[in-house]
Amino acid sequence: MSDVFGAMVDTRNWTMGEDIILDRTTFPTGAIRDMVDPHNGGTPGSRSWQPAKMSEFIQTTQDNGGVHINSGIPNHALYLVAAAKGRPTAEKIWYRALAQYLTRSSQFIDARIATVKAATDLYGAQSSEVSTVKSAWDAVEVFDGTGTPPPPTTKPVGTSWLLLTNTDP
Repeated sequence: MSDVFGAMVDTRNWTMGEDIILDRTTFPTGAIRDMVDPHNGGTPGSRSWQPAKMSEFIQTTQDNGGVHINSGIPNHALYLVAAAKGRPTAEKIWYRALAQYLTRSSQFIDARIATVKAATDLYGAQSSEVSTVKSAWDAVEVFDGTGTPPPPTTKPVGTSWLLLTNTDP
């Protein structure tokens, strides 16, 4: 999701890290990630390449299960919605999805469900925006399904309290 919000702030293009990459051999496009083309001028296994759809998903024990390498999949879904409906519409949908529905343990299917719910909240269940969001997720092969159960709520342990105060006027 950080790439999504980065794209919301830097609206010049759909790339991440293009201002810091000097190594065009490793990153042929000059960017770390590209939401328009997650393959980013690379080939599978190269550092610049990311999957663009679930059939290209990389199973790994590194990178917290591949959260960065596989981020091309939801990033591309956002781009597809923005290309069809405009950046402001996509931004509103993704922001609402994060603010209202996603948790830190959410998976790609949860992002699909959350963005469909957010689009429904904002534009109505029968809207073209909802249809576009569903189509974008279908295009990256994150199909409709059951979401990930939320993590269990943990009860506070202990009886101590901590009070923080600001003494600056």
